[in-house]
Amino acid sequence: MWPNQSLVLINPEIRPEKSCYGLVYFKEYGLILNKIYQEQGNCFIKYQTTTDDFLLLKIDLNETWWFGQLIELRLEGQALADYF
Repeated sequence: MWPNQSLVLINPEIRPEKSCYGLVYFKEYGLILNKIYQEQGNCFIKYQTTTDDFLLLKIDLNETWWFGQLIELRLEGQALADYF
C-alpha cells in the first residue's frame, strides 16, 4: 500500500527481537512492513486484513524471510526530493 516511489532503509543484521519496526515476508500474506511486538520470547508483526481487522503474525525465521529492522522510511515526495 506504499506509494510506488517510496524508499525504505533497513538493517538486515538486526534481528526481530531487537527491532521496533521491521520488514518481513510471509508466504501466505506477502511482504509486511510494520511494528514488531514481543511476548514470551516470540516476535510478532501486525497485519491488517481487508476487513480492517488486525492479526498478529508470529515471525518464525524457519518459515518467514526477515529482511531487517526499519531504519528510515521516506514516502514518495521525500524519496524523490532527497535521493533523485
